Amino acid sequence: MPSDAQVHLLRVLQERKVQRLGEYNLRDVDVRVIAMTNRNLEREANEGRFRSDLYYRLSEFTIHIPLLRERADDIPILAEHFLEEAKKEMKKNINGFAQGVMEMLQSYSWPGNIRELRNEIRRSSALVEDGMQIQAYNLSNKITNNGSLTDEVISDTYNMQQRYRDVLDDFERRYIMQALQTVNGNRLQAAKLLGIERKSLYEKIKRLNIDK
Repeated sequence: MPSDAQVHLLRVLQERKVQRLGEYNLRDVDVRVIAMTNRNLEREANEGRFRSDLYYRLSEFTIHIPLLRERADDIPILAEHFLEEAKKEMKKNINGFAQGVMEMLQSYSWPGNIRELRNEIRRSSALVEDGMQIQAYNLSNKITNNGSLTDEVISDTYNMQQRYRDVLDDFERRYIMQALQTVNGNRLQAAKLLGIERKSLYEKIKRLNIDK
């Protein structure tokens, strides 16, 4: 906060009066002020970058909120919340997070805290196909390339096999949906277009959960 703004805020807190822009009279106010910062205001005040009198006015009741990287257990709750927000806004049906994704989110340091997490979930939600789960490849490189836990998740044999099947299923799902769209949903014609038996197409549609 600039030094001149600090003076004005201090005056409001002390006198409980404000002056609107363009007015000359003062107005009484009865408010509670909640101030938030990511800086150490005590150190800023000691080093002369923040008014000490304003600091002591604001610090009557201090709540310290740990950084997101210090409370990894909160990340799944926050990620699910931001996913629900994104689903409503983007009008997409996203079936949560694939196996291993949440571990990657929890292993990242999140220098941008909750805002960065929210942006990451929104970005992943925009990339994922409708009706699918958010996969590791939907995340930013900074998340998937992060540290030993990511390596552990990726190196795990089950996860590698599962990811391989997920990628193949996703490709096959989109390929079949494109064929169905081309023939206006006619499954017999779609089977001929794909060069497979109609029974085989029906089985794939059921297995891949294609709603056509």
